[in-house]
Amino acid sequence: MYYTNFMNKKNIFFILLMFFFKTTLQSQNYDEVLISKNLKEIPLGEKIYIYEDKMNMYTLEEIQKHLSEFRKSDEKILNFGYTTSSFWLYFKLKNVEKDRQKFLLSLSYPLLDIVDFYFISKNKILKRIETGDMRNFSQREIQHRNFIFSLELEPEEIYEVYFKIESSGSIQIPLSIISYESFIEKELQEQYVQGIYYGIMLVMILYNFFLFLSIKDKSYLYYILYIFGIMMFSLMFSGYAFQFFWPDFPRFSNLILPFMIGFLAFFAGLFSMYFLKIKELTPILYKIFLILNFIFILLMIVSFFLSYKVIIRIATYSILVFVILAFISSIRCYFKGWKPARFYILAWTMLLLGMFVLALRQLGKLPVNLFTEYSLQIGSVLEVILLSLGLADRINVLKEEKEKAEKEILETKTIMLESFSRFVPKHFANLLQKNSILEVKAGDSVEKKLTVLFNDIKNFTTLSEMMSVKETFQFLNTYFEVMNPIILKYYGFIDKFIGDEIMALFDREPDLSLISAIEMRKSIKEFNEKIKNLNLPPVDMGIGINYGQMMLGTIGTQNRLDTTVIGDVVNIASRVQQLTRLYATSILLTENVYINLKQKDQFYLRKIPKVRVKGRIEVINVYECFNGDEEKKLEKKLMTLNKYEEAVYLLENKKYLESYQLFNEIYKLNTEDKVIEFYCKKLQKFIPGSDIQI
Repeated sequence: MYYTNFMNKKNIFFILLMFFFKTTLQSQNYDEVLISKNLKEIPLGEKIYIYEDKMNMYTLEEIQKHLSEFRKSDEKILNFGYTTSSFWLYFKLKNVEKDRQKFLLSLSYPLLDIVDFYFISKNKILKRIETGDMRNFSQREIQHRNFIFSLELEPEEIYEVYFKIESSGSIQIPLSIISYESFIEKELQEQYVQGIYYGIMLVMILYNFFLFLSIKDKSYLYYILYIFGIMMFSLMFSGYAFQFFWPDFPRFSNLILPFMIGFLAFFAGLFSMYFLKIKELTPILYKIFLILNFIFILLMIVSFFLSYKVIIRIATYSILVFVILAFISSIRCYFKGWKPARFYILAWTMLLLGMFVLALRQLGKLPVNLFTEYSLQIGSVLEVILLSLGLADRINVLKEEKEKAEKEILETKTIMLESFSRFVPKHFANLLQKNSILEVKAGDSVEKKLTVLFNDIKNFTTLSEMMSVKETFQFLNTYFEVMNPIILKYYGFIDKFIGDEIMALFDREPDLSLISAIEMRKSIKEFNEKIKNLNLPPVDMGIGINYGQMMLGTIGTQNRLDTTVIGDVVNIASRVQQLTRLYATSILLTENVYINLKQKDQFYLRKIPKVRVKGRIEVINVYECFNGDEEKKLEKKLMTLNKYEEAVYLLENKKYLESYQLFNEIYKLNTEDKVIEFYCKKLQKFIPGSDIQI
């Protein structure tokens, strides 16, 4: 009896305990969401009960048996990340008004594969909708990019809501109840902001496309494709692409999203490498970029073959690595002096800041307002604008660098031209009808009438024996430095230095070459002053000048060439110069020069007839120009010039005796005149005969 009473008491206690536990459980887990007519929007994150179906095996009827196992959410926005589980959501609604209420249930994350919605009242399913981005868009109750469900709530009625959600991507569930008026207001605001956002992106694409056509800079092409990738990704991420582009091809969404991630990351990588000059500034990071870009190419390819679950994870982690790498690279490049990198750093900071604000808003750490709602769009727009400014700055920097490089090239070219002109005179290139010395090549030639002048130091061999090698070079360079400006002054140029001899060419009237020779002759006094420190005796020069047709050009090979003039005119000029030693004269010119002189009366000239130059059989007439002689010699030659011309006339007419007598008379007046002495000796030798030939 006692045992029976005890057992009855025990059973009663157990029943009461179970009843209390069940009542407590129900009171804790199934609070109702109260719906009033003044309600605008209620986030349901913390009012939802969750069950994780790890095996993805339960139906609605089966999950109702496990209702006691649901746990209450403590997050404002549910976020389960990447998982293979499916999730059941449960909550209750109660219309506290005495009239019917109409509201909308909004699930504002469009990238969920499966979304099954059940609306139940008094154990009766009032509405069952199977949707998700793996099902045709037409299956949605309300044709909207997000998952929107209509609710009709009877007065003071309690309703149960179940959701089954699964996805191969990230599972985020921003669920709320919103009034029709608030939804329309919010949607208008959304469309307005999205219109501005995509309008700006489209404008930036067109703007940079026209710049690309104008500038032909590859960075603009990469940037255009990068913006296009961002825009397409945003359209897919926000659900617009599925709604408007491929509503009847739901599986395509799961294929194209990772492809577009790879696409935009690939061109972001190309743009970053090109914009930041990573190859030149950070070669090691450049190689890492190449590896990442190769991964992005593979990502685009395999996105059509691998499962979405795998490929989206690879894409996510690759993007994270890329963002870190891009930041490090931009900072490195900036500190290495690449100024446009500052725009890149600021642009990426704006984008990441927008993403960070969005994440904090979703976690409930920041209030919902216009800025936090569209922080990602704001960040990406600022990024695009800043990168455009960066591109413009980059073009300016590259332009400055190009101008600097062109200036350096021009300076280098000028130096090269100046250096080259020391070997190949600019004047020589002009005669060859070349715009630049650099255009001159082996085999270039032209036939032209020129005056050729040979200037030689008399008795140089004897002088060089008195000097060391170093002193000889110093002596010659000093001599050439004195003579070269005089030749240039009268529009000539030195073609060659032949030991101690100068070969110069003049392409203007022969008068200029003769004036140049006279001035060189007078400058010998200046030169002798400069070489006093070498303890050398004063030196003298001999100059031979000829005029006529000759070939001017270059000889040699592509690697080594020299300039030259070829023709009998050149050979005769050289031989005439050698005659200055024989006649002890300073300047001798051929009859070709004499005939072509335009102002003969400016020069003191004496004819030296019937001269046989070395290497030639026929004789020629040459003329001595004594304008440059010392004053005393000049006066004596001028004093006897008329008698000299008469003696020459007699000689040419074979009146040798009379010529001799006259030359002899002149010699007595000027015993230092070697030309007179030469003819006196020559005529004296042949006078006894009757057929004298000189």
